[in-house]
Amino acid sequence: GVIVYKKPDPNIWNRSPRRNCCRVMKTKEPRTMEVDVGVCKEGEFSEI
Repeated sequence: GVIVYKKPDPNIWNRSPRRNCCRVMKTKEPRTMEVDVGVCKEGEFSEI
């Protein structure tokens, strides 16, 4: 399965650009992928 973590951000519409980055996290569960979604950090980029 896939587990997605994303913190609520009530101010997302006040920022520009409104892109998020996804980070695949390590997990101990077999056949499971955890993804953290949030504001891009330095060195990260979004791509379409």
